[in-house]
Amino acid sequence: MPLESTPCIVAEALVEIRDPLETVLALGPAAPAAEVAAAIAQSLAPPMAGVAVPAWLRPEQITPFRRAVAALQRYRGALLADPVGTGKTWVGLAVAATLAPGQTIVAIVPAALGRQWSVTAARTGLPVTVVSHEAVSRGHLPASSTPVVLVDESHHFRNPATRRYPALARWLLGRQALLLSATPIVNRMADLAHQLLLAVRDDALLPRGCPSLLIALDANQPPPALGDLVLCRPDPAAKPVARLRSEGLPLSRGALDVLAEIERLTLSHDPGVATLIRMVLIRALASSPGALVGALQRYARLLAHATHAAETGRRPARSAIQAFTGPDPEQLLLWELLPAEGAAPDIALEDSAQLARLLELGSGLVAGADLKCSRLREVLLDAESTIVFTTSRDTLAWLKQRLGDLDPAWVTGEAAGIGRTRMAREDVLAWFRAGRPAPAAAVREPWLLLATDVAAEGLDLQAAGRVVHYDLPWTSVRLDQRNGRALRLGSTRSRVEVVVFRPAPELERRLGQLFRLRDKRRLARRAGLDPGDPWLFRWRADLVDSESPVLATPCISVMEGKTGGWLIGLALDAAVDPDRLDSLPARLLWIGDDGSMSEDPRVLVPFLVEADTAQWRAPTLEERGEAVAALAPLVRACLRRAGGEAWLGGALAGEQRALLARLRRLASAAARRRDGTRLALLDRALDWLSGGLSAGEALLVRDCRGLGIRRLLPALDRLQAVPRQRAAPVPRLTGVVRVASFPACPPSAPCSSISMAR
Repeated sequence: MPLESTPCIVAEALVEIRDPLETVLALGPAAPAAEVAAAIAQSLAPPMAGVAVPAWLRPEQITPFRRAVAALQRYRGALLADPVGTGKTWVGLAVAATLAPGQTIVAIVPAALGRQWSVTAARTGLPVTVVSHEAVSRGHLPASSTPVVLVDESHHFRNPATRRYPALARWLLGRQALLLSATPIVNRMADLAHQLLLAVRDDALLPRGCPSLLIALDANQPPPALGDLVLCRPDPAAKPVARLRSEGLPLSRGALDVLAEIERLTLSHDPGVATLIRMVLIRALASSPGALVGALQRYARLLAHATHAAETGRRPARSAIQAFTGPDPEQLLLWELLPAEGAAPDIALEDSAQLARLLELGSGLVAGADLKCSRLREVLLDAESTIVFTTSRDTLAWLKQRLGDLDPAWVTGEAAGIGRTRMAREDVLAWFRAGRPAPAAAVREPWLLLATDVAAEGLDLQAAGRVVHYDLPWTSVRLDQRNGRALRLGSTRSRVEVVVFRPAPELERRLGQLFRLRDKRRLARRAGLDPGDPWLFRWRADLVDSESPVLATPCISVMEGKTGGWLIGLALDAAVDPDRLDSLPARLLWIGDDGSMSEDPRVLVPFLVEADTAQWRAPTLEERGEAVAALAPLVRACLRRAGGEAWLGGALAGEQRALLARLRRLASAAARRRDGTRLALLDRALDWLSGGLSAGEALLVRDCRGLGIRRLLPALDRLQAVPRQRAAPVPRLTGVVRVASFPACPPSAPCSSISMAR
């Protein structure tokens, strides 16, 4: 029948729609607030892959395993940030074996952990190629076709300026990667972003409301959706509990004299250089007399270098100051005090006479009684199996001498042994591992291990019942790594004592080590990585309860509360093609009656919890209309953001933007020449470049800079090795809770108080 002949029938079937989004944001029936809140909570959970679980995983490792598999399937990368000592190696091997069955796994690990990875892989029966971080720095990466890579202690790849970072970023192109680190944030939140970008693109969380990982984390604003990429769980119950003990001791008269002499040194006429050198000397004084003398001797060499440079009309090299600071300058966090790269630092030559006096005072401290070492002896009286950590090799050597009667085992980055006998590092550490063989009758079993921070990463020393921080590192990362040697699954103890020697007040006022450690701890907590704090993103997993009822359709409820507004569960699913719609986790959003909007879980999660017992009622027709009016602009803004509006508005990096501009000019020229082949290639490249990049892809974009047209076009093909999946965002409500004050209930909707089953 022609359409023109049935105008009345069509007209009667039409319903006026004020906003197209009304058809999408259909508000379901009324339901108890507790049930709606439970449905919203369920919709927030990170996805889990329904894959078979390897038999070697512990029950508490199954959820991280399935979430990691799901993250790699969707984003091509993730970071497993479970606490130290919870078996990330086992989980990582399970993920790689699941995603690349039958293929040799490539594990990129610190050199000190290579044997441990090989042994663990052998226990699972999986073929593994172990590549050290140091080999990556030298550009030695395997010619492997493996599609899945594991990167252990990935925080070593947090700095794009190092040689190892671009080498790994380029090699990972086209591969999936699972990063493993309990402590991914060392100095700044951007540390986490740079690690993630090794595996995922900068706009990976665009549909979840975060246009750029790097911009968000560099601004110390981690998005709640970060939990899709960074997987973190609390300490398992089977892990031993830490019993903290703090030791604070005053400075001796001799140490106070040394401090006064250090304060009188000129050091440099550049304030930054002077501060750096003074901090190194004071930190050495805080560690031990042995560390002080070692630092003074290095400073004497620095002065000799500066004197020789002055005699030949030159200024001292920057590298000379780096050598003075010791073997681990990265932990000092003070390099910004040095002049810019290429500038010559200034060293005050007039300190030579004073330095001789300081060396004399330091030698006196070495030879005399030491209150700190005496207190350590008292701590060790019970002969409990103990690891004593220090940042300084000089302090370790000094303690080895002072505690020689205890026949301590010891390990540094260069050597290991027991007492005066040098031994293989693995043989020394084996004494402090769970399940070690019983010693022969003639062998005296060591119970005291002196270690520099070389032993503070990735090693299983579960037989230890005590960890002593004889001096403090600059970062909470290093502190956690030290504790994690004993505080780990498989420990033979239910409790492990952690003893911290605090700097004397006079030294702490100058060093600020305790302040720095607290500050770094706050940074990790803000990123949701502190084991004792579920924020900012672990809360999504913690809210989910498999026993909670799940509503068949999105529902709406009104609950009693003091702060008026709308609590909303909203997902933007991905329509990859007409036949495929990928469901994504929802976001928890708030629209206040005052017009405020928030996605801060610290503010919003309490509403979900309160809904469990709050009074509720069904919404009125007027409230349903208000809900649609409040939701429509919010959803429209989310759709614009998910459509890449931020990228078009300025999130693109400068080199990427410059390449886009060049390709547009080339495309215009190709169109004028009617060169369809070249125009099609350039159009594909333009579309591919209009979004976030991984670190490896950004390096390829940089490589394109300055290339002639003949070399540029093949490079564009290489750049698009990993296709960019375009998907249309489709909004989906998972629940709406109106929070309002209602002293009296409407007759048509009696109040109820229904508890949500937990």
